[in-house]
Amino acid sequence: MQIQAWFRAGQTTFNFSSYIQLYIFNQRRLSADVPKAFGIIPNLHKALLVGCYFKMTLRKLLKIFIGLLSVIAVAIGLTSISHPIFLKWLAGSAMHIGKPIRATVYTNGQVNNDIKVYHSEKYWKSADIANNYIVNLKEFDSDGMLKYFEINLKDKWIGRPIATTKDDYDIIFGHLFQSETGGIFALFQDDMKGFNFNPHLLYKDRQINFNVPPGLLKFDSLRIELQ
Repeated sequence: MQIQAWFRAGQTTFNFSSYIQLYIFNQRRLSADVPKAFGIIPNLHKALLVGCYFKMTLRKLLKIFIGLLSVIAVAIGLTSISHPIFLKWLAGSAMHIGKPIRATVYTNGQVNNDIKVYHSEKYWKSADIANNYIVNLKEFDSDGMLKYFEINLKDKWIGRPIATTKDDYDIIFGHLFQSETGGIFALFQDDMKGFNFNPHLLYKDRQINFNVPPGLLKFDSLRIELQ
């Protein structure tokens, strides 16, 4: 070996270039001594490259995943500030109703485009399929009791929710959400929690007709033509 020869000759000055050449010579010799059928030395650099690439890919994927989680967390936080019912929906204590359905609404015989109608097929405490319509009024009574009300065609009643705050009813990107508390209704006929009023609900030929309690709204009758 050349290094050993240097030391035997008393040479103490280290020549880095010569050492590199010696290292390359030894690597070639070692590679030649190993059976190439095993492919250990010739393919080692390929394995190292693949390992490094895989490690870098995992790091990139981890960064992307953490970035997505951060964006989602920020979006949820910002949405929940202005729409508290969103957190209730995530926790399972609010229901997604959906977008308004296609319907033409008449009040006192005139088309009223400010009234939105939503359809719901879900009950809060039952697995049965519902056939309910939730009506959202843009102009409602001063107490807010008729901002929303529900028409239950299956059981043939109309009721107002016992709570209509943004925690119980809210529209997010055009989609209506209803809390579990907002899903509790007082019937119009109820003389304690309702209005002690019979709305005379009638459903025929995809038309819903009924009256509203007098003196609360700017109209006293409402007709919904379902499309």
